[in-house]
Amino acid sequence: MLLSIGMLMLSATQIYTILTVQLFAFLNLLPVEADILAYNFENATQTFDDLPARFGYRLPAEGLKGFLVNSKPENACDPIAPPPLKDNSSNTFIVLIRRLDCNFDIKMKACDEKIAHGMKLCRGEEN
Repeated sequence: MLLSIGMLMLSATQIYTILTVQLFAFLNLLPVEADILAYNFENATQTFDDLPARFGYRLPAEGLKGFLVNSKPENACDPIAPPPLKDNSSNTFIVLIRRLDCNFDIKMKACDEKIAHGMKLCRGEEN
């Protein structure tokens, strides 16, 4: 079952990360080349500024639309669980992965194309 963005419980770390990213973007201290628009089932929108990776495939000009799902385990240092059951509205999943704990290439292997079409790294604390 897919949960809407509005139904997800955010930890203190996730809230801190979101506010920090928004503050830097607001102050124009972060050069932004991409945007993440998050919609929930009530049609509420939240924008997250983002930078694209300097390697791998380029995103299409029209962007990438799909469901944002949390990685299990959060740090993706081990193979991650498959996405929730598909509901025919989208076959595209973008996985949210916590930074640190292991190298980026390990995270990429854990999140291969069979599981997700994109990945978003978020800052996390060691706890």
